[in-house]
Amino acid sequence: MSSMGQWAIKTSADYKKFMSSMKQKFKVLEKEMLTSSTNAIYGCLADTLEKSVPRAPVEEGSLRESGHVSVNGVRYMRGNKDGSVSEITTFDPTPDATEVEFEIGYSVEGGGSGREGDVNAYAIVQHEHTEFNHPKGGESKFLESAVDEDRPTWKKRIAEEMKNAVRNVK
Repeated sequence: MSSMGQWAIKTSADYKKFMSSMKQKFKVLEKEMLTSSTNAIYGCLADTLEKSVPRAPVEEGSLRESGHVSVNGVRYMRGNKDGSVSEITTFDPTPDATEVEFEIGYSVEGGGSGREGDVNAYAIVQHEHTEFNHPKGGESKFLESAVDEDRPTWKKRIAEEMKNAVRNVK
């Protein structure tokens, strides 16, 4: 009676033992699915941020620095003035939360400030105005274009990571 295909249920005690074993297996599967999907989504957003930050217009760099990926309100990645990204805190894909909220965007808590003024308002204006010229580099729709390029691969990437995670659950 050690593997799922070899159960012989002859008594109520066998049934209880089987059900207990199945409940445990489903708990393991649930945890693996949550962890792997969380990790995959984070990876998708991190890659998209890496593509987006160098596209963000640069005057003094505060807009690029406001680029981030957050999970449950914690910023794990941020943009840098030079167009690169940095991991602020090591991401742990095993959250205690039953719900996971992701965010990719350009903002600073409290609005932030730079020579451009309120960074959050500046980000929206720079993102939406396609007629602006960016002599120091960057473009409008810097986040939207990166999301549009990457989004078609997200579903497959998340499914593959989840499939790989549950494949070895016994």
